[in-house]
Amino acid sequence: MSEWGDRVEGRPSPWSSGVLVTPDGRIWRARRGDADLRVADRLIRRPDVPFVVGWSGGFEPAFVSAEERAGLWRDLRRSFAGPGSRGIPGTPSYRATWFACEDGGELIYLEEHC
Repeated sequence: MSEWGDRVEGRPSPWSSGVLVTPDGRIWRARRGDADLRVADRLIRRPDVPFVVGWSGGFEPAFVSAEERAGLWRDLRRSFAGPGSRGIPGTPSYRATWFACEDGGELIYLEEHC
């Protein structure tokens, strides 16, 4: 089991539910579900904003390290399927949610859809 443990088992995905609980116990609520390409791009480029990818429809979440961030976004951006994008038919696609928590922090979440 990943560091996310029971925070994902048996729960709807963060993209569909609008709620994400990180391993440190912080509760993040969707500020903008199905965020457009410009919002995702802006937040992913900000090193102070945590970046999480929900692999396998959100059931395998993982933080993206600062070192991997730019390269992974370059790869996933081609398959981004939210507003403002074209996506690539027949490949996994990625949808974004912009999350915020009570202390004002922001988080960007991309969920893989097949």
